[in-house]
Amino acid sequence: MKWMRNSLGLLAMTLTLSQPAWLASQEKAGDKIPASALFYHFMGRILVNPSNGATTVVGYFTDLEGIAGSLFDSAPSEATAFFTFRTNDSGSPQILPTNIDLAVNQPGPGTYSMYFNPTPNGNWSSLDSFSDGQLVATFARTTINSISVGPVNTQIFSSKLVSSADFTFRGKTYNLNRIVPNGLTNYHLGSNTPVSSGVADFPLAFAFAGSAVALGKPSD
Repeated sequence: MKWMRNSLGLLAMTLTLSQPAWLASQEKAGDKIPASALFYHFMGRILVNPSNGATTVVGYFTDLEGIAGSLFDSAPSEATAFFTFRTNDSGSPQILPTNIDLAVNQPGPGTYSMYFNPTPNGNWSSLDSFSDGQLVATFARTTINSISVGPVNTQIFSSKLVSSADFTFRGKTYNLNRIVPNGLTNYHLGSNTPVSSGVADFPLAFAFAGSAVALGKPSD
């Protein structure tokens, strides 16, 4: 019986030593981003219907801190981006009086979502192509401060992570609740020069690009 106990002990030790490698493949990847550190960079377009003032926003991410590997299927573009975003609704903007040559409007709170598509197919003329794939996170944003002067505008707002889901990218599993649990502050620079969007409901499009930093807890 002694040899049996020794054998069982050896087997238990072997399993214990080998367990961490097995568990590692099950653990979620991506560490929490420190407060005020950059989390993502993005490219996008604001689409507008001038007849009723309706707007919508779509775009793609060019970098996601903490998520390993290229975010593109081949040469970077909207057509090859694995990670995209789209607004779900938009608050009515408050238009402030022009300050000499400075125009300010403040769209009310709204939400936007992030998607992972393992077979990218982004197309600026097809809004649905930016919400194809898996919904991985939804953010609720504050009122936007949008400032225009001459040919450019800037926008800033914060957003709270309201929901997220596990997703697997290049063999690793992530969840934004682990990486940016407290939400983000977004900054972007946009063009005031419209182009034809190719979208019937939103015939004009304006380009923009920007970045976001992680928010911390009040104690950070």
